[in-house]
Amino acid sequence: MEVHDLPGSGATEWAHMVSLYAGSQAEAHSGKLKNHNVIALKTEDGIRVFQSKAEAKKSGYKPLDLGKLIEYTTSKMADCKDENARIWAGRALYTIGHIALKKSKGIFGTDKKAQSVALAAIKLAKELDSTESAAYRQQIETHLMDVVGNAEDVSGPPPSRNAVFFFNGKQTGSHEKVRLVVKLAEQPTETLAADRFFKIMGFTVPVTVALDKSSENATVITSQLHKLLQPRIDDPSQEETSPSTFNPRTQRQRWDVESEVKGFLLVMSHVEGIPFANQPHDQQVATLTTPEIAKKIGRMIFLDRLINNKDRIHEGYVNGRNFMILFSDQFDEEGNPVPEDVALIDHEFELQSERSEDHFKRNIELIVSLLDENSLENYTDRFLEDILPRDSGHEELRADVIRNIRAGIHEAVENFLTTFPTPGSFLDLLRMEGLPEAGKVHARHVEAMFKVLKKAHKKI
Repeated sequence: MEVHDLPGSGATEWAHMVSLYAGSQAEAHSGKLKNHNVIALKTEDGIRVFQSKAEAKKSGYKPLDLGKLIEYTTSKMADCKDENARIWAGRALYTIGHIALKKSKGIFGTDKKAQSVALAAIKLAKELDSTESAAYRQQIETHLMDVVGNAEDVSGPPPSRNAVFFFNGKQTGSHEKVRLVVKLAEQPTETLAADRFFKIMGFTVPVTVALDKSSENATVITSQLHKLLQPRIDDPSQEETSPSTFNPRTQRQRWDVESEVKGFLLVMSHVEGIPFANQPHDQQVATLTTPEIAKKIGRMIFLDRLINNKDRIHEGYVNGRNFMILFSDQFDEEGNPVPEDVALIDHEFELQSERSEDHFKRNIELIVSLLDENSLENYTDRFLEDILPRDSGHEELRADVIRNIRAGIHEAVENFLTTFPTPGSFLDLLRMEGLPEAGKVHARHVEAMFKVLKKAHKKI
């Protein structure tokens, strides 16, 4: 394998090595691999990744223990400007730390030293993640708040308690107007938890920050909402400029912004993509028949089920506005832009303990159904029927799409169990930054979910 010089190697390269190490540890922990790889050091030759401790020692390298991994990761990430490197390093340390934590507890008691090192790895992972959150908040307080302050108008549906508004910034030169999304929310934790989860699982999500309604920035946003919306409510003679713009003719009563903001404002960056539901039919077909996009949609469907988010594709319900298709600058033979990725917006983490036992039992049943070939076709039928109907001559295309969705689900299972090797690692990640505490998440349901996934993982 390639040799990496430790003093000269960058943070991104180090994060990649630690991620490879964490992935193989997770597979070994699940029983899929007999041995996991190791990161090893030889002073005169640098650092490299080996497939086993025996291979490293045979080459004269000394495998790094978890304490050394923490030390080197701390050093490498100290001045790291690469957000993705911090995310990957933190994600890897979560995995490694939680496996080590579980191993520290034996039948004869807990190895206190090993437990302490494992907890140190988890602590560092949290610090790396909080650095990312601080960067997000700084971005909100500068660029995004500038958009609010200089907005020319606000578009969105008729005002309501859970309304979503688009602040449209000024157009400069040939650049399009900058847009910023603001959602009124009584509680922010469900959305923030889902954002964090999907980002870790490899999806593009908006930059989201929750602002308490009493904060200075929330006051600025509320004031701007009132300033830009109220004249259009007071004067119903104004013309509606687009189907998505607030229509004063249907909302003639005075709308008090301050009274509608019950708890928080969720301030989100605008995702530059096209909602799947807004694509013309031929473009929807082209999107679904792009194998990598169909796989990504399969991953989305399955991960939505794991956190019990129901506002995209859920049994007989379809909301194609909450997943966006991102396009490359290439075009296919028919002149359609080539779809490149899937971005997710407006979702919620719904594994709170106040839900009923029947509620969780049903969710487990749905997870199992998505792993079954026959049930998967039934689950996605409502989604596919409007695009590739069964009796329309598109049977072969439809079968290919379902096959790729299934492949995406299998990828999601693999990726999830690599990222979260234990129920504790999943719950611990969601505790951070004001997200649901362990006591508020239905731990028994999460444990049952892991049993189902690990059983399925052995068959994939």
